[in-house]
Amino acid sequence: MTKNKLLLILSLILILLVCSSLVYKDQQNEESLKSTRSSYNVINDSPLNSKPTLAEESNKNIIKIRNDNLDYTYINYKIKSGDDLYSLARNFMPTYVPSGVIKEIKEKNNLKNETIPVNSILSIPAEKNVINQK
Repeated sequence: MTKNKLLLILSLILILLVCSSLVYKDQQNEESLKSTRSSYNVINDSPLNSKPTLAEESNKNIIKIRNDNLDYTYINYKIKSGDDLYSLARNFMPTYVPSGVIKEIKEKNNLKNETIPVNSILSIPAEKNVINQK
């Protein structure tokens, strides 16, 4: 009878160890997913003290639209000679992947390609800290 009790106790301890290791592994996976989500689609390779470009210098045509929940907002930007979607993406959303920003600009403005006429007004995303610097 004591042998059976000992086996029962050992099996319960083994089950407890297995269950606790599964819970620990799930918690680690969840933390890993959280850190992956927070860094997804964000890069920070822009030079901090770079020379201002044409798009950065032409801030007279910017209309700010308020949105406190995001780190960016949408602005109406009047296209100047020499502007292209890539330069707008890099200038107004420097910590985001340019291809994703270009896709967003095209969708928001119903653009079929990357050709944008001078003096047209586009709604583009802009990081709030970039707008505050202008």
